[in-house]
Amino acid sequence: MNWYKNIFSQNNLWDISRKEHTGEFPSNYDEFTDEQQDEFWKENRRKTHEWEQEVQRAISLGVVSPQEAKEKGYVGYGISDVNKIRKLPNVLYHVTTNKDSVIRDTLKSRTELGQDMGSGLGGGDEETISFTEDKDIAWGIYNAIKEARGVTTSELTISDMIKQSIEGTDADSSWIQDLLSYHKAKNPEELISYFEGDYEFVTSIMPKSVEEMNKDNFYNFEGQYKFFPVEKSRWAHGEEEKYIQFKRKRSPSEKIEKKFEFFKTWASFREHAGGPLNPLFFLNDVSSLASVPEDQIAILEYRAKPNSYGYIVGSLGEWRTWTGNAVELVKVIE
Repeated sequence: MNWYKNIFSQNNLWDISRKEHTGEFPSNYDEFTDEQQDEFWKENRRKTHEWEQEVQRAISLGVVSPQEAKEKGYVGYGISDVNKIRKLPNVLYHVTTNKDSVIRDTLKSRTELGQDMGSGLGGGDEETISFTEDKDIAWGIYNAIKEARGVTTSELTISDMIKQSIEGTDADSSWIQDLLSYHKAKNPEELISYFEGDYEFVTSIMPKSVEEMNKDNFYNFEGQYKFFPVEKSRWAHGEEEKYIQFKRKRSPSEKIEKKFEFFKTWASFREHAGGPLNPLFFLNDVSSLASVPEDQIAILEYRAKPNSYGYIVGSLGEWRTWTGNAVELVKVIE
C-alpha cells in the first residue's frame, strides 16, 4: 500500500474527473424553483471544492501529475497556469509562529487550521503552505515577524519607530520625510499623536447630532464607545446642534491595529532607504500575533519528499504547496 493513501478520502477523488464527482448539469434546470437552483449550486460548489482539495494534495505528493489533473478538470485555482506547477526544491525554509505544534504534528494550511488570517505574514492562498528556498530571506522574515510582534506588545512603540526613521537606524539614510509625506503629517509629533492617541476621529458625510452619530452602525464600534463632538466642527446652519467631526475612544484592539498600520508603512520606507527586508504583512491577525510567545517564532528547514510538487510565487523566493506531507522536517535553524 502506498504511504500517501491514508491522507486521502476513501473515495480517491483524485482518480476521477471533476465532472464525475459533481455530476452532470441537470437537463431540467430551467424547471427548478429558485430554492432548488440555489440548493443545486450550493451542493455543486461543495463538491467542486471537495474534489479540488483532494486533487491539489495529490498533485503535491506526485500521485497525479499537473497535466493529468488538468485533463480531469483542474484549472489551477490560485495559479495563473497549471503548467507552472513544478517539483519542489530539495531544501526549503518555513518561518512559523507555532514552533512546538508544527514540530509535534506537521505543517498545515490556514484552511486546515480553521483560520481566516494567520499570525505571521498572512495573505496568499489559504489552502496552501508557504516556503522560501532562500535562507537569507527566511532570516529576514523571521526578524520582521519578531519585530512586528514587538509592535503589538508595545516593546517597539511609535516613538521608537519615529526616532529610528529620523536617525536612519539600520538603513542608508533617514526615511522620516517619506513617512510625513505619505501620512500627510506636518511633523513627527503629529504622527505620534495620531497613531499612539487614545481617540479615533471620524468625519461624517452629512452633519449629524451626537445622538444620530451614536445610533449610526456604520460609524459605531460595537456600540461600546460613544462619540463626542469636535466643537470646532459644529454646523453653523439650523437650530439643532449638529457636527461634521466626532471622536470616540479607541478599543484596545484598535490601538494595536493603528500601531501596526504605521509599522507596515514604516518598514516599507525603511527597506526603500536601504534597510532590512520588508516581507509585506497582509491579512494578519494582529491580536493573535500579540499573544504569540517569542520562543514560538522559528525558522524550520525542510527537505522536499521525492516527487513532491508546488508552484513558485513571484517574490521572496516563495514556493507554495497544498499539504505539509510533501516535506519532512530536517532541523530548527533558530
